Amino acid sequence: MYPQMVERLQTSVRSLRPVDSVVKVWRANDPLLDPWRGMRLWASQPHFKESCITRALYNEYGGDYLKEHHFSNIYSSLGS
Repeated sequence: MYPQMVERLQTSVRSLRPVDSVVKVWRANDPLLDPWRGMRLWASQPHFKESCITRALYNEYGGDYLKEHHFSNIYSSLGS
């Protein structure tokens, strides 16, 4: 909902990608509610609970702990 947000994001992503990469960013139909609707849909899936962090994991690893799941970006230090 910020002015020129799609263009700014597209420019930022394009600067991170190889020169000939195609980058397409589009605005949600309803930017206020579409993120909530997407999360609601994901939370209703059977594999959702597998992606959640339990209180025990939180207590052991802290708030910065990230658990890999179906939609996570897997970090790799190869090539860094």
